[in-house]
Amino acid sequence: MLITIKPRSKAELPFWLASELHLRQAASVNVPPCYNKKTREEIGADGAHVDLRSRCSYFYQLGCKIVQLIGDKTIGSLLLVAFQIRYKEVLIKAHTSASILGPKFLSLLTKEETKC
Repeated sequence: MLITIKPRSKAELPFWLASELHLRQAASVNVPPCYNKKTREEIGADGAHVDLRSRCSYFYQLGCKIVQLIGDKTIGSLLLVAFQIRYKEVLIKAHTSASILGPKFLSLLTKEETKC
């Protein structure tokens, strides 16, 4: 069965497929919604308490790959700011909570952050 896709159609694809199509100039890649203006504003206002896990479990890893793919340099600075703010908060909570982080706080962390 052959499926015809109209030019300028939009679809959500796994990163591995989107990047391969982009490299072959068969598709263009937009910035994923987890790096949108709302997320940027929330991180700027109170980055330690933004639920990044629900937006993207691998927020930092995907961000690094997207930057290389589409060249949006603002994502790199967003990742840096988010990491600095959130890492500091994790350290503070770990030292003041007798090494027990509350389940509510842990649910906000990405999979990358929970491995630290």
